[in-house]
Amino acid sequence: MKIVLFADSIYKCHQQLAYYLFLWPDDPIISEYHNCDNCKEQEQDNPDICDISIEILWLIRIMNALLQHAIIQNNNIHYVTRDDVIDVFYENKNSNVTRKNLI
Repeated sequence: MKIVLFADSIYKCHQQLAYYLFLWPDDPIISEYHNCDNCKEQEQDNPDICDISIEILWLIRIMNALLQHAIIQNNNIHYVTRDDVIDVFYENKNSNVTRKNLI
């Protein structure tokens, strides 16, 4: 969750962030200052901001499935590794996937 909050606020205008605390529910949104460090950094970086919520939900489903898979095989210790997550996310059919039955 901290990553999402960081990614969501890294380019937020500091003027908007400061005034947001004092806004009443019906007040209009304050326009961006375009002169604070975050505004200048966004202009310099020219980021490609996109919605990755579908990919995040897919990763959560993969993690849940892998954790259930690890629990089912409790007689034989099976750790979920970063490679397992990547292999399942990219739907790889390599030896790691077949050996651990991660299909």
